[in-house]
Amino acid sequence: MMIASLVMAASLTVTNPQELRSAIATIGPTGGIKESDRRIRCRYMHECAYGFDVFNPGDMLRFIKGKTLECAGEVSVARVERPNDRELVLTLSGTVPDGCGVGDAVENATYQPSVVFRGNVVANNRARGILINTPKKVVVENNLFDHVSGSAVLFAGDAQGWYESGACSDVTVAHNVFRNCLTSRYQFCDGIVSSYPMVRDIDGQNSAYHSGIKVVGNVFETFDVPLLFALSTKDIVWRDNRVERNERYRG
Repeated sequence: MMIASLVMAASLTVTNPQELRSAIATIGPTGGIKESDRRIRCRYMHECAYGFDVFNPGDMLRFIKGKTLECAGEVSVARVERPNDRELVLTLSGTVPDGCGVGDAVENATYQPSVVFRGNVVANNRARGILINTPKKVVVENNLFDHVSGSAVLFAGDAQGWYESGACSDVTVAHNVFRNCLTSRYQFCDGIVSSYPMVRDIDGQNSAYHSGIKVVGNVFETFDVPLLFALSTKDIVWRDNRVERNERYRG
């Protein structure tokens, strides 16, 4: 079973299902073309996510620089037009920030959820365990991640491929058991807990994409693989985690 959801709500809670093969909570941005100082044409860039309403009048729109994933400013939406399933034309209450245009992205800054992922069994995945991107509060606790092929917990984000936006800023990963995860390293999976946004120009960044990730009181039953990997991430807390090493797989 694959659970892949684009969430635009106040909160998302996943607790106590029998088993999850994959869970993804993302907000997808769109590519933007500036038509005037207060009007932009946006295009849904991913083939698997288009045709739905991303913005309503009154929502806050956040501009994301395509190369650095940095926020370029926010402005509210005054009017929404949808000329076809792949495009939106947005009239804004303020002006488009200087330097924003083709190759940059926009996301809805109003509808981004807090997430509670508690008491679940995530087992025998061929991909990641969970992938979560949201600036709201995230709690991942008291779960079992058992033989996940890639990272058990992944914080991603990009404006060029999967279009998974929502920079994390308040995350707690606590009291979980990670059992023999990361048997395969591929596409952002460089640690059992991995923070890996796709930043095309990381040298040009002035601020990290993710922040405020706390990994506390977990048990890692693992062979020789990295426990934590972080790119473009600041304010990480690693505390009171226990490692029980084995030789089940080759690292």
